Amino acid sequence: MRKLLTPQEILELDQALVEVFALHRELKSRILTAHHIKFPQIPAILAESFVIVTANKLFGADWKAIFGGSVSDIQLLNATGQTRRVEVKSTAIHEFQELKAKDLLADTLVWVRFGKRFHEGYGTIIGKYLSRLRKLDHAIVLKVGFEP
Repeated sequence: MRKLLTPQEILELDQALVEVFALHRELKSRILTAHHIKFPQIPAILAESFVIVTANKLFGADWKAIFGGSVSDIQLLNATGQTRRVEVKSTAIHEFQELKAKDLLADTLVWVRFGKRFHEGYGTIIGKYLSRLRKLDHAIVLKVGFEP
């Protein structure tokens, strides 16, 4: 079973990614052929933990979020016994993401857009979700708790 990152661990991993992206940029500026090295990936655990920790802001106070195991990235549950399957995607500055069949079969798809955050070391994180993948239902701006 996956272990949820605490809010403090989310902030630590966020800062580590800022540093990794800076090292990547520095390497590419020093070594010409380093431009062949792909950008660092954003670990799935960051966006998934982020969504679970902020679930009450994204989905409403009556929904609780947990890891979904083999069913989905995240499982939403409420007091009446309803459940929803949630798939989570995250992107940085290039905002490229591939959707697979599992993503399209989910009840909700959450896209965490980190934008220029890892390139500039600060910035707003935007969470958007598509419910039943019909239309954009909600967009929420999420600010993290520190600036460099």
